[in-house]
Amino acid sequence: VGASASVGAQATTKTEEPMNKYVLCDPNSWVAIRGSASRGSHLEGRAYCGDQVPVIKTSGEFSYCEPLYIELGCGWLGTCYLVDSEVFYSTIGVAGTIQSNGKVNVRRTPNGKVKRKIKNGTTLTVYAYSAEWCYTDLGYIMSEYVQLTEDAAWDNMKEVP
Repeated sequence: VGASASVGAQATTKTEEPMNKYVLCDPNSWVAIRGSASRGSHLEGRAYCGDQVPVIKTSGEFSYCEPLYIELGCGWLGTCYLVDSEVFYSTIGVAGTIQSNGKVNVRRTPNGKVKRKIKNGTTLTVYAYSAEWCYTDLGYIMSEYVQLTEDAAWDNMKEVP
């Protein structure tokens, strides 16, 4: 990983090499790029579903990304919206069904707090996915539990340029 330093009450961890991450959110919305690692910090720009961002360091719930090819050169994004693999999306959604041996957690963000549990066979609409997570009409669900029910396949969803 890298070196740690204290920034206010939050520890900051710097990576030796930038780690490429991808934004996973509602493709009809965006994630705030902030001027500092705080929810109350000034909005500097927006990152959209599928954007690739190089993470330089983290502080609490935020990741500092530089250089950003979107809107501005650098800024802080909520780490909870960043995933390791490329993100694909469909603004109109693709029908899916939960395939599991039990109940599946629906979360507020990838790896975030559980907002509800759903049963095997539950139908949903998938708007964005990565190898780890899907963004659906119900919330975020681990991709391994989602099976598409239409003739479409994950590969038919649009990759963000």
